[in-house]
Amino acid sequence: MKRFTSLLFACLLAFSMALGIFSPALAADLCVNPGGTDGCHTTIQAAIAIASSGDVIHVAAGTYAERLTIDKPLTLSGAGVGLSIIDGTSFGSPVDFVIDITALTGDTKIEGFDILTGDWNTGIHSSGGSDAAGKIEILNNHIISTNSDLSSQQYGIIAG
Repeated sequence: MKRFTSLLFACLLAFSMALGIFSPALAADLCVNPGGTDGCHTTIQAAIAIASSGDVIHVAAGTYAERLTIDKPLTLSGAGVGLSIIDGTSFGSPVDFVIDITALTGDTKIEGFDILTGDWNTGIHSSGGSDAAGKIEILNNHIISTNSDLSSQQYGIIAG
């Protein structure tokens, strides 16, 4: 009887997965471009706001005058250094972070951007803390200070 129950459960589980009832959620691909064409968003933050954990946001070439808060694990994928530019210089001073990664519960990846900082800015900041259950990958980015005042405190990446 025990063997029959186990076999019945396995068959029901397989049937449910075939119908999509218990299938795991797949990551969605979202897009951003300056014109908001082809179903894409015009700002990176708008795409982050509607993204779910694990989604990938593809950012087309262009300059995006934004400060970003990433509050869930996801991937931000730019078109490449020199092509996708996150410009944090247009917000005046002091602006703490151009990209702030908060409350991590999974893996976050940022790749393929120029990140422009101004006075007192940090390019990328992780405030998820050392006990965050996940990792942050920062790959193939340039963090560029646009401030010529050497007395200002500027940092490329801060964790903690």
